[in-house]
Amino acid sequence: MIYQLATEPTGRQYAHLIDVAKTYCSRFLLVERHDLSLGQRAKDVIAALDRFLLAHAEASEWPGTRLIGHAALVREYTFDDDSAEALVAWAPRLYTWQQPDMLEDLCLLQSDRLPWLITIAHEGDGYLVLGPNAAQLLQAGGLRIGELPEMPMPKAVPML
Repeated sequence: MIYQLATEPTGRQYAHLIDVAKTYCSRFLLVERHDLSLGQRAKDVIAALDRFLLAHAEASEWPGTRLIGHAALVREYTFDDDSAEALVAWAPRLYTWQQPDMLEDLCLLQSDRLPWLITIAHEGDGYLVLGPNAAQLLQAGGLRIGELPEMPMPKAVPML
């Protein structure tokens, strides 16, 4: 089932979201848009996450976004205890992931490459693809989510 975040996860809720995701996800994506500047903090994030980097590629599409006429650099990272800790340490809330201060649009991927979390941070939108157990775990941690039965299931993300 697809759920929409009713409010932005911040503080303990954001940390809880990332913690629960460790059970379901093995990779994450962050995007560097060429049409936006890249601040020093974003450069520091890139350096800090470099040890988790698996691949990067130019792409005009990633979960939640499709660019027309240009591309962005999509980075794929391993998602484990250490990288999850880094995501929480660098961002106090989910929609912090916006250029120029950070990379864009945190997306968490399951091992089958289906998105588990999709964000469009500059629009304040977040979606989750969850089974009932994950939804209950997130709600128990204070996240407010609502079902979106009319939204089509996202496709698996191709390898970078």
